[in-house]
Amino acid sequence: MAKKTLLRFGHCVPNAPAVDVWDGDETVLSGVSFGTVSGYLELASGIHSFAVTPVDGTRADALSTAELDLRADRAYTLTVAGMLDTLTPMVYEDAPPGESIPAASCDVRLLHCSPNAPTLSLAVKGGPTVVEGVSFEDETTYERVDAGTYDLELRAVDSDDVLATLSGVDLAGGTARSMVVMDLVAGLRVEAVTDVGTPASTVADGRAAAR
Repeated sequence: MAKKTLLRFGHCVPNAPAVDVWDGDETVLSGVSFGTVSGYLELASGIHSFAVTPVDGTRADALSTAELDLRADRAYTLTVAGMLDTLTPMVYEDAPPGESIPAASCDVRLLHCSPNAPTLSLAVKGGPTVVEGVSFEDETTYERVDAGTYDLELRAVDSDDVLATLSGVDLAGGTARSMVVMDLVAGLRVEAVTDVGTPASTVADGRAAAR
């Protein structure tokens, strides 16, 4: 039996149109709009040649390409970020499928996909920092917190200014969550997505509105 891996895709380019995602000569996701993080696709492990194209385009119209070696029994997030004329593909390795996380805890990390935002921290509103020190294109490590519903803040590391507030974020027990920061600094938004779950071809299950 062929070994499997999981991969999802995030469209984080604010001035780019909706896109299709290709794996080799096959379209695996269609019409993905800005701000969307897809659910996981189950793929064969090994080398994959991905391309991101305008909707109904061909690989020759690719806005971005990435060749990735996807290992078996792993999970990945592939994003495109930046602006349309400087579009950058980025890949992150997620918490592995089946990872054991205590029912009373949630593992949280921050993915920085905003091209003009400063180095960021994620903190409980009016309280302690959860994860800190992540710059554009980078990620933090996972930090384990008590499960629950939180109001969170994105803060600039160099000034402690609050750049966005995330209300009612569900950090469910027994899961790992990625906070994907996107858009420009004047209108930052965050997609709060679950990293541990079953394969799906639908959009991910969580969204936190920044305001």
